[in-house]
Amino acid sequence: MKMQKLFENWNKFKADVVKEDLLNEISYETAEHVEDWMGVHGNEVNMPFNDIFNGKMRTIVPLGKSITKGTKIAKLLGWLEQQGYEVDFKTGLASKGFMSYTGKPGAPGTEEVVRVKHQKIGKVLQRAAALNKKIQDTSDKKGTYANEWYRERGSVPMEPDVKKEFEVLQNAENKAHEEYHKHFRHRAYGDYLEEWVEFWNKESRFYRENPDKMMTDYSIIISRHPVDVLRMSDFSNIHSCHSEGSEYFQCAVKEAKSSGLLAYIVETQDLEDLDIHDNEIFEDNDRGIEGIEPVGRVRLRRFDKTGQSFSDNQYSLAIPEKRVYGVDIPDFYEKVREWALETQRNKWEEALEGGDTVSADYLRDFVMKGGSYRDTQARDMFGKFFEEHGSTDRFQWASGGDWSDDESEEEEFIRGDDSAERLQEMANEYDWECNRIERNLSLNHSYVSYEIVNQNWEEWDDATDPYEGEENEPRVRMDGSITLEVDLDGPDADEFPMNWSEKHSLARDIMDNMNFRNEIADYDLEENSVGEAEFRVMFEIGYLDPTPNGFEEFCDTIQEDDKEYEEHITAFRAKLVELGFAKPSRVDKLRAQIESKEIEFDNFTLAYDNEGGYNLEYPMEDEVYLVGPTTGDIRGVLGVTYGDTRDLRGVGNSFYSPKFKTDVLNQLTKYFVRAAQETNKQLQMDLREGEEPAAQSRRMKEWEAKRAEVEAWTPVAREAWFRNNPKPFEREGRIHANYPAVKPEEIREYIADGFVLGLERLHYTSAGTGGSQEREMKVGESRKARVTVLRFVLEDDAPEGFPDDQADELMLAAVKFVQYLDKDIEQLRHAINGVLQTADQKVSGQITAADEELANMFEQLKAMHATVLAEIDKLAYRAGTDNPGRAYDELDKWRDVKNLIDDLLIDVATSKKPQTILRYISDFRFTYQTRFKAIKDKVSQIETVEELSQLFETRFNLMRIIREEVEAVLYS
Repeated sequence: MKMQKLFENWNKFKADVVKEDLLNEISYETAEHVEDWMGVHGNEVNMPFNDIFNGKMRTIVPLGKSITKGTKIAKLLGWLEQQGYEVDFKTGLASKGFMSYTGKPGAPGTEEVVRVKHQKIGKVLQRAAALNKKIQDTSDKKGTYANEWYRERGSVPMEPDVKKEFEVLQNAENKAHEEYHKHFRHRAYGDYLEEWVEFWNKESRFYRENPDKMMTDYSIIISRHPVDVLRMSDFSNIHSCHSEGSEYFQCAVKEAKSSGLLAYIVETQDLEDLDIHDNEIFEDNDRGIEGIEPVGRVRLRRFDKTGQSFSDNQYSLAIPEKRVYGVDIPDFYEKVREWALETQRNKWEEALEGGDTVSADYLRDFVMKGGSYRDTQARDMFGKFFEEHGSTDRFQWASGGDWSDDESEEEEFIRGDDSAERLQEMANEYDWECNRIERNLSLNHSYVSYEIVNQNWEEWDDATDPYEGEENEPRVRMDGSITLEVDLDGPDADEFPMNWSEKHSLARDIMDNMNFRNEIADYDLEENSVGEAEFRVMFEIGYLDPTPNGFEEFCDTIQEDDKEYEEHITAFRAKLVELGFAKPSRVDKLRAQIESKEIEFDNFTLAYDNEGGYNLEYPMEDEVYLVGPTTGDIRGVLGVTYGDTRDLRGVGNSFYSPKFKTDVLNQLTKYFVRAAQETNKQLQMDLREGEEPAAQSRRMKEWEAKRAEVEAWTPVAREAWFRNNPKPFEREGRIHANYPAVKPEEIREYIADGFVLGLERLHYTSAGTGGSQEREMKVGESRKARVTVLRFVLEDDAPEGFPDDQADELMLAAVKFVQYLDKDIEQLRHAINGVLQTADQKVSGQITAADEELANMFEQLKAMHATVLAEIDKLAYRAGTDNPGRAYDELDKWRDVKNLIDDLLIDVATSKKPQTILRYISDFRFTYQTRFKAIKDKVSQIETVEELSQLFETRFNLMRIIREEVEAVLYS
């Protein structure tokens, strides 16, 4: 088909706006694809925006003059702007701001101000060229020196004297860099700065007197021609990720077929003798098209009005993107925006409210057509477009303008014969991604699996499936389930249904009381081999996409159900208890007692625990629960005392100490004693007067059955029954006349395992900081802390080593203990403070001693540091003389010592801070002292060796020492 076909039906071409980027070198095949589409659809639909183009394909908007892009003068001035200079071409000055002070920095009343320095442009360029050349020269010298060494010796390390000279050259290069960056932001690579200096000296006067000579007049061509749109990046200086063969090429093709608009910058002189209404006006060497070449462009997106918030009118708006590709001439975007705003005023004026302000709700009525990708969000495009009719922020939270189009035809055209390979890659990517998701799951009671399948939900086969056609894309089949298990230990456990019909009916009743996050595929109920009722719930994909994203969402919901296992198991057990197949758990009984007000708490609340069991938790978020103070950071104090502090996950900066909480519980012995006494009293109730054992047994069975029935009711039903039957079970607890007494230490042991006591250091701020910056803490300063978590975890199972049939009584005693704290929470604060005070007294003396110890070490290290530096300077001077002797060897040894001293000085200075001195006491004291001793020993060794070396340097000294030693032996 000929290109002419593309233009025969212009005025009947269907509209839809496209998306973001551009192409490089469009092919004949792509152009013909657009032609073919026009041949089929050209007589069916009309192009949009006829009103603003007056039925034409292009229009011209004057842009004005600007410095000619790409010229030496343009590059020079652009470079100065990049370095932070403002250029006044008329005066020839470059200005730059810098920070200064109104007086002495840090003195009262001194303020920080910005001052501006004005310099001649030529002087700035000369300084930049000189400093840049200095960097290059020093770098070349260093490189030449290193090359000469390694060229002859390969990878052999430099000898000390050679390395010393190399370091001198390296330091010179570093200094040159520092000097350059004091004045300029970015390096200049190459010799163009020298060229600019020469150019400026010769040509600046001419251009300042004849500014028009460096200017070019530009115009804007705004086009809806499909080939102009298709070629949006098919030019030498305009590129993007939508080139042919790139990821988003289908967007450019879609734009060409959807009447997208492009605004191109061109030189005005190129428009002479050019008919802008010709079929093609832009040059394309590959297809033999003569024409002009643009230097930059911006896209105008097509938004179709589909809503009726302001009127029933249906129309399209052309809104410019904010991103410019290629060269951006000043005011280019604004000129395009002004043109689009004014030529479409008769459309958007209906959205004006309160005078000259466009309503942000206007965006709701629009959808974006064309390609799916965009550089700018719709709300940002509308906000900038209507900037003077409200504000940009007005559309910041506006909704609407979503993409509503289809690129499948374009994608299919671009993929061509690569479909099989693409499908294989997709299947492999699906498998890899799903495997990663599955590996990262953390499930305790649930199961998840996946399989890559074809459109018939059969296992994917790389050998055949990719060749079945584009519609046979791979899918992810996903399966998941959760299994709930409850002991069949109720009075009617033997009656648990065995046939399918009865089990299914019971399973349906159980499901009616459950709430899962995923869609339910099926469920079944069985009695397993260990006497448990096993309820298995299978999940299905439901509304989720059969992709890795859908699988990830599927896994997330199953993980949430897995975390809520205790809630599901409670609902399951409740139904079994109601039918007599199971007994209520200990915590189920406790929950029922709390809900019925038989057991009451003023503050503590009962909630499911993520790890199983239940929490009795004190709501710390409702109050500030302060403890202390301690001398120094509380975590440090407890760390020194107990050595077991750990972060409390999920609770800010909180921490806990297992040994500390144990000591706190030991301070509450009187409450454990009271709880034991009260529990034993209740357990040792006598039989009712005159009641026979058989009657008592019958009464207890009736009581247990009624209690199980009530506990299985809904909370609303239970509350109504308890209002009419206040405390019906108050004296009907288990009767154990001969039961051995519960001991206080047994209660404490049961409580301790699930007791969570979270702490956090209290932050103090100085006046004037606005409360946002923590005040510096002093060594030995007292600080309070706060309790962030106070929780008792109650488990259904009895503690290890404790008889299971006695665990009811133990939980009863534990609950009574918590009730005592609930009524008098100040006793817990008193216990915490008592333990803290004991720990603090032990630590405070250590803090004072450690502070003095570190101060002494610091002063000794400073003195040694000064001595070592003096020795290094002396040896460095000696090494530079004609008779260096062992100076180089000794210099390396002293420098090693200096590095050791530097490292320890930093560590000691850090440890002297209040928040770290306790870490020094607990973790670093021995290490620091060992390092300090090693430094002193090394200094002593070096000094001894040096003295001996000097002593034996001459034969005379050696002979004198031998004679003195011989005489000492002979005449002693």
